[in-house]
Amino acid sequence: MKPTAFRPLVLLLCPCLAVSLLSARADAPPDIAHLQQAASSGDSQAEFQLGKAFYTGTGVRKDPAQAAPWYLKAAEKGDAEAQYRLAVLYVKGEGVERSVPQTYFWLTFSARGGNLLARRDLATIRASDRYADDVAAGEQLLAGYNAQHPPGSPAPDSTPGPAPKN
Repeated sequence: MKPTAFRPLVLLLCPCLAVSLLSARADAPPDIAHLQQAASSGDSQAEFQLGKAFYTGTGVRKDPAQAAPWYLKAAEKGDAEAQYRLAVLYVKGEGVERSVPQTYFWLTFSARGGNLLARRDLATIRASDRYADDVAAGEQLLAGYNAQHPPGSPAPDSTPGPAPKN
């Protein structure tokens, strides 16, 4: 699929991310060293916050490639916002290879976690004939995950993670 084919989906998801980023509290910049220590210990909220810091460039140099693995760690623990942000990285190809199937995969988990933006975006993707092949591939990713995990698993934990961008 050509990069321009992603444009409608990017335009759909990006305003939502902008609203999400703007609605974040405008406190002092995060203590990056503290976040890194907590995230390295497995604190999912710190993992998410560290991913957000790298994505926005708050307290660190902006680097979506560094944001992706931190979002992934939080997403795998069931953080619906991290799942949504990871989906946005995939659709935009920021820090990861562009992938609408991965976008679909992560939007599905985010929507299951109660993220209303993810529910809306999933409905839009499903309704578009343009993304039919991507939806089918995303459903295959979900089926592979579901085959390896019991029903009711709270979050993906052996998922196809972000492919680093070369």
